[in-house]
Amino acid sequence: PLPQPPPEEFENTVAVDTISSNPHLFQVITPINVDHFEELLHDHPNQNFIQSICCGLCEGFWPYMHTHHCDWPPTWDNSCCPLKSAEEIEFINTQVEKEIAKGCFSKDFRPNLLLGMYSMPIHAV
Repeated sequence: PLPQPPPEEFENTVAVDTISSNPHLFQVITPINVDHFEELLHDHPNQNFIQSICCGLCEGFWPYMHTHHCDWPPTWDNSCCPLKSAEEIEFINTQVEKEIAKGCFSKDFRPNLLLGMYSMPIHAV
């Protein structure tokens, strides 16, 4: 089966509280009908693996990232890298709108990140 997050990830109370308080920002959206998928695989020889996949499709997959480091700040905004051109700004904004429409990105909730959140720089190549 696919691994679940280790117990210490659930001890990151700052992140857990933010996720619990803002479920609209952390939705798990998949085009897969998980119940039907599970029915189709009812006789698969590795049911533990199937259950771990179905759990991931419903609850999200753990990205094998340890997030609870005492040396790290609880929140980090690293999105301040200015884009290089008007074309890059337009491209990024268009892509973000598409991702929001598909449910892959959360809608904007500015001006600040919530506790426990990290942002990464965004670039276009």
